[in-house]
Formats: sequence, structure tokens, C-alpha cells
Amino acid sequence: MNQPSLMSVDTRFTLHAQADKSPFTCELNLAPLVAFWQQAIADHHPMYRPLAGQLREALKQAPALMEPIRDLSVITEHRELVETLMTAVFSPASWDEAYTAALIPFHFRSFYATPAFERLMLRDDGYLQGRVNVDEQTVAHVKLLHT
Repeated sequence: MNQPSLMSVDTRFTLHAQADKSPFTCELNLAPLVAFWQQAIADHHPMYRPLAGQLREALKQAPALMEPIRDLSVITEHRELVETLMTAVFSPASWDEAYTAALIPFHFRSFYATPAFERLMLRDDGYLQGRVNVDEQTVAHVKLLHT
């Protein structure tokens, strides 16, 4: 049972091999998330009112978060702000128990994850760990169909 089948493929290697073969441009972009927060601030939503000024200033200092992100050091550089922005997506109430992550589109590499997800699901390099029980070509076809 521990022996992978001949059709089993390590996801990290499959995804690295296929990453540049997509006919579509895939990019990480937090602009829609930033737009959500800007709208919530503009609408004077009572839940976000205490954060409004702080977020507005922080976003002015981090224009790179509103452009396509090609280097994950941008996320690292603005980690505290990204964590605040991501509270719109991941509930702080279940942070320690939830198994959730945000991934770079079509690469199965996390740029943001709960501690439980990191422990169980990610390699040290941020890629999902594990195997899929299909061949590399099938993974590539499924990935293309879902783009």
C-alpha cells in the first residue's frame, strides 16, 4: 500500500514541469482583494470602520500588492498587511483549526495558509505535498481544462 503505482505522480514535479506550458497567462494578483477592502472602507461598513484609516495608509505604502505579483518576496515584505487583507477570505475565528490556503493560480503553491494546512499539506518550499494517482500527461490535460 505504501508503494506508489506506476501511474502515481509527485505533484510538485508535475506542476513544475507543466508550469510554463499553459497557453494562458497565470498570475497572482491581490488587486480584487484590495478592491474589496477599498470598497468596504468607502462604504463605511461598520465592521471595518476601526481598520479603515490604518488600512488606507498601509495600502498607500504597498502599491506592489495592487499589481501582478511575480516574486513572493512582495508577500513576505508586506506580510502583516496581507494577513489583515486575508481576514476577508479566511476567518480569524477558525484560524488555528481550519485547513485552508490561498494558492498561486494553477501551480499548487501556497502564498498564504493556516498553520494546520502548512503542517499537513505543504512542503518546505510552499508546494502541496503528496501524490496524485494519475500520470503526468493526465494532470497536464486536467490543468489545461480548468484554466
